[in-house]
Amino acid sequence: MSSSKINAAILLLKSKAVETYGVIKEISAKPSEVGDAERIATLALSLVQFEGAMLTLQQYSEDLLSDPVPAPTPEPPAPVEEKTLVPTPERSPTLKASQQRKVRKSK
Repeated sequence: MSSSKINAAILLLKSKAVETYGVIKEISAKPSEVGDAERIATLALSLVQFEGAMLTLQQYSEDLLSDPVPAPTPEPPAPVEEKTLVPTPERSPTLKASQQRKVRKSK
């Protein structure tokens, strides 16, 4: 990202903050009307957001302008060899029992 883009964004946020502050100042300078306090509170929240965004962008601008470090590419997992297990009477008690039942039935 270029520094001119970041500076433009910072200046835009600053101008919005100054504009909002000016509106608050104007409201507080004129005679009070119903709803002035609510309008000032709403504008103050906007002012805080603009100022906070501006300060955050200023703080991180060096980081944003530095060359990004490429993330290491993860190595693909090694292929898992699938062993086909053949059931045998020694490994499978169920197979052993079924074979013994077959032998008894055939007698």
